[in-house]
Amino acid sequence: PGPAAGFPVATEQPSMPAGQLRDGLLRVLEALHTQDMDPGLVERSLGVQMGRPEGSDRLFGTFGPVDEGWDYSVELIPRDGAEPYINVVMYPDHLPGNRRVLTQCTLDPHAFANALRQAGWTVRDKPYWYVKAWYLLFRRPVPGTERSVGGRIRFLHLGAEPDERPACMVGMDIYAGKLRETP
Repeated sequence: PGPAAGFPVATEQPSMPAGQLRDGLLRVLEALHTQDMDPGLVERSLGVQMGRPEGSDRLFGTFGPVDEGWDYSVELIPRDGAEPYINVVMYPDHLPGNRRVLTQCTLDPHAFANALRQAGWTVRDKPYWYVKAWYLLFRRPVPGTERSVGGRIRFLHLGAEPDERPACMVGMDIYAGKLRETP
């Protein structure tokens, strides 16, 4: 059996405002400086209940709607021989035929990056493009250790006109482990 074998199957969580999701993700990052990355940390930080995906006992997850029209999922993924990581995904509005498009933004990636900077995180100034999304790297050492917490914010742009293209956060990866170079 995998690490999530004793957990119930994840069920949809009640809707939450985008600001609550943003604040919860920031709490997860702060908590990782003093706590282990585990399902309880995610539950306490986001105010959700973690479970396991149906048919899997390998990872922990939670999901639900955001009041502003999007859905989110958070997965905590254990890895053999390495510390676990967290993958956050935000899904845009559904259209007929189950297509998804960016019609409005739930979280602004640049505002999120600025909140990280204000909390003492190092955030890369320039994003980079990789496999259909833009990324901003972030990192902060854990004081008194050789560890750091870091990750990357995934985002896309709304609209077709270059001058009218607000950025929209569509996900984030969070890692904790041996200290590496600054992003």
